[in-house]
Amino acid sequence: MRSARWLMSGLLGASTFFLAGCPFFPPVDNPGGGGGGKSSTLLKPFNSESELLNYVRDQARAQRTGFGIGRGGQDDFNFGGPLPVSNEATGGAAPPATDGAVGDAPEFTGTNLQEAGVDESDFVKSDGRYFYVARGKALRILDTKGADGTTDDLREVAVLDLDVRADSIYLLGNKLILLSQDYGSGYGWGRPEILIWPPYYNNGQLKVFEIDIADPENPAIARSVELDGALVTSRLLNGRLVLVLTVSPVIPTSGSVANLTLEQVLPKLRHDDGEEALVAEWDAWLRPEFPEGLNMTAVVTLDAANIETIVDSVAVMANAGTVYSSANALYVTDTTYDIENDFRPETAIHKFSYGDDGAARYVATGNVRGRPLNQFSLGEADGALRVATQVENFQFFGGDDVVGIGVGGGSSDGSVGVATVASPPANAKARLTAQAAADEFPQGISTAVFVLGESEGRLNTLGRIIGIKPGERMYSARFLGDRGYLVTFRQIDPLFVLDLADNASPRIAGELEIPGFSEYLHPIGDTHLIGVGRSTLQTPWGGTIAGGVQVSLFNVSDPANPTAVEQITFGGNGSYCDVSYDHKAFTLLERDGQMVLAVPVQLWNYDFFGNAEAAASVDPPFDGVVVLDVDLATGFTERGRVASVVEGPDDYNWVEWRRGVVIDDDLFALSSGGVRSAKLSDLSPLDSVQFPPRWDNLPIPIDFVGGGDGVGATEPGVSSPGSSGR
Repeated sequence: MRSARWLMSGLLGASTFFLAGCPFFPPVDNPGGGGGGKSSTLLKPFNSESELLNYVRDQARAQRTGFGIGRGGQDDFNFGGPLPVSNEATGGAAPPATDGAVGDAPEFTGTNLQEAGVDESDFVKSDGRYFYVARGKALRILDTKGADGTTDDLREVAVLDLDVRADSIYLLGNKLILLSQDYGSGYGWGRPEILIWPPYYNNGQLKVFEIDIADPENPAIARSVELDGALVTSRLLNGRLVLVLTVSPVIPTSGSVANLTLEQVLPKLRHDDGEEALVAEWDAWLRPEFPEGLNMTAVVTLDAANIETIVDSVAVMANAGTVYSSANALYVTDTTYDIENDFRPETAIHKFSYGDDGAARYVATGNVRGRPLNQFSLGEADGALRVATQVENFQFFGGDDVVGIGVGGGSSDGSVGVATVASPPANAKARLTAQAAADEFPQGISTAVFVLGESEGRLNTLGRIIGIKPGERMYSARFLGDRGYLVTFRQIDPLFVLDLADNASPRIAGELEIPGFSEYLHPIGDTHLIGVGRSTLQTPWGGTIAGGVQVSLFNVSDPANPTAVEQITFGGNGSYCDVSYDHKAFTLLERDGQMVLAVPVQLWNYDFFGNAEAAASVDPPFDGVVVLDVDLATGFTERGRVASVVEGPDDYNWVEWRRGVVIDDDLFALSSGGVRSAKLSDLSPLDSVQFPPRWDNLPIPIDFVGGGDGVGATEPGVSSPGSSGR
């Protein structure tokens, strides 16, 4: 799936994104429209196993007859018995955290995390000496210190072959936990049952491996398990691996649904000793007030010391979208469609608290208007949940046409995110028209912030801010302690500083309007923010397009008067930064009063509309890590660039992901193609390791970087220090 996404990114990278007339939308975890429809409220347990079975049969009957979510045609499967299985073997105000060492030897940067103590899986992990890389159907281990542990030599010391694709890993002491998603075992790629994000796949399985790395040169699989479902996300904290899975069971297309059994439908966990129910007890299954079909979301807590052990599990007969975890609770949102496939204007938020045993258990549900952008749209402090949403409040008019529902297009006034869609369902149209006419939310697109508190099984709204920048889309959000930050965009980028000290009265404390937009916000203490996103350019006919990669430094020490210290741009139109869609690609080293920022990018030198200065900063195009010195008083100075190791021969120069990591005095540019090292002080080249080509995973042959490993460098793989970009 990632290969396809990256191929699309490469193709789009060579095109022009128009922000007026044809909008440039930020990526969202769960795209879709805003509108009317039924809303989920408090989840309800079933009263008996027979009630659960009857509910399953009712939803299966509706699905088969073409009503509700996830309907349609799985007639190419064998429905004579149980579902087919795989035959493959086997919060607060703390600063942003990493899983790297702090103050210890060696000193290194780890995975950039949203919350301290809440680990997130990634393509690569490091213990300060070794890199552990999930790549293709293998775990690859590299030693950064040479055979004697003292040199700067890079060497690959082990390759653990797997029979499945290695998607991401966790590092926990002397072992790794590796995750692998199979979308439809036994039948090739599974079909999405419904087109939301994350999608629900028929017959998908998640495979989890526990790998012993006590001797990194001889890794070994200690145990493995297989769970039915597609992984939405996971977290590792307090010795527990928490998995959020979506399950879309296959329903027979013939025969009586009255004969359907729970054994056929409910998800399983399989290991060497057999299989067991993923959510064993009927009273651990919950349903919303208004049925949402047969799709399921399972929250499963495994013991990280023995992944075959389910500490606890709970399941919801509803969909899952954006997921956020604090150190205290997991929040799963549901922003899809109701059972009649009508749009909903609200997001249901289900809270699962972590108990004394570390297991996530359901405690409460609430609703907010609009849709979150990604996990950073949510944040918890002192038990209160803050949620930023994009509200799309459109009124139907004129025959069969409707304005907006979260899709592309443009309007005559050049606004972003307004579209024309034909013939919505009549009942949805009537509800939306009535709702919009009497709604306190402004017409069109706007941003809102809600503060929720838990009480008697409900997440109640304690306070809110609505109608933030009507006509503009939300591009990023961040919540930390008593502060919140928002970025919206239409023609110019407003940065909002929020005062959240009083849950009942959240307010906008200050606002700054600057060019471009930030898609990720990274706080530096209480006084500064780094924003990573895109610059913007004006077209000759007055529209706005996305320009190059833009890095911004903001001073927010005075919440009422935020200021821009500096903004710098790299590349021309079509350039992009991994951080814009994956916060784990952000690397900031703070050492001895100095800060170094490593930004993984793909830069193009397109100059469609007079962006000569930005285009000149990348000639030829560059794929790799840009290294910046950060001074909170003056801004950025570019130290230099380290190119990615690309995959494949010259005809297949492409990179699936990029990371920058610092270990002691060395900087490492990691990618799906290999690893390149350089001295951090001056980025002089040290060594490199190239992974063998993955022929089974290569995309259509497109030259993504326009050169070899050292493209854009004055020496192989490394560029000389550049200007500050001012």
